Amino acid sequence: MEHFNLEPVLVMGVIFWGIIAILREVSQNKLRHRIVDKGMDPAEAGALFRSASAAPRWTSLKWGMVLTGIGLVLLIGQILPVDFSEEAVIGAMMVAAGLALLAFHFVMSKAVGAGPDAGEPAGRAEGRKR
Repeated sequence: MEHFNLEPVLVMGVIFWGIIAILREVSQNKLRHRIVDKGMDPAEAGALFRSASAAPRWTSLKWGMVLTGIGLVLLIGQILPVDFSEEAVIGAMMVAAGLALLAFHFVMSKAVGAGPDAGEPAGRAEGRKR
């Protein structure tokens, strides 16, 4: 069995994400300074960027469900004595990821309490009720 050296991939990944993080911070800092120069309060400008960069609380659940589905497919593929082709495993991973996203959709619709106006923008639903 061949063993692949993942060190170059890891190093390139860390360098890539490091460059992206630095560029993002520099661009946000420049934009924040421009907003403050236009007359906005510095505290409001900082809050604007904090709220934009904060991840919604349901994002962790969504990606946890997707990665769990993919992990289960990989685990089952290793446990079963049948030798699956690479294409079959990748296809099963995509199906598991799709099923996890569908399950997340149903979990979210129950958690949010999807009513009759759930699919409409807030303005239209409020306008109809008046």
